[in-house]
Amino acid sequence: MGTVKRFENVFNDSSVFIRRTLVTHGEKKGIERKKKLYESVKLTQEQEKQIQDFFVKYYGKRIPTKWHRLYTSYTGAFCYDYFPEYLFSSLLEPKTNPYREAEYLDDKNLLPILFGNVGGGTRTTDFCLLNQRCVA
Repeated sequence: MGTVKRFENVFNDSSVFIRRTLVTHGEKKGIERKKKLYESVKLTQEQEKQIQDFFVKYYGKRIPTKWHRLYTSYTGAFCYDYFPEYLFSSLLEPKTNPYREAEYLDDKNLLPILFGNVGGGTRTTDFCLLNQRCVA
């Protein structure tokens, strides 16, 4: 591997780490702003155990139950395997929807080029005016 490629990998890995850290921080601050919604929800010891057993088994760590309590406050139903937003946003989403690749799909001008002939009833917007910008 060449020097340029190594630097690209270091910068890309650094960018991913910084983004993940900022997203996690934002999610943790966000849950605190919703405290009034979940503070009245009390989980039983059995529910707490179900959550921790599930996440230790599949994630390898114990997790805060604030997100489960918030979910319960919204839905009225307890769900031990609810996937908390901070894990989704910081771990799963970057792997399934890499930010650098997703930037290209932000440009709606590319939709007809990328998906115009997909078929199966799929349609894209017909444009009468396009504002082109450089996708880097």
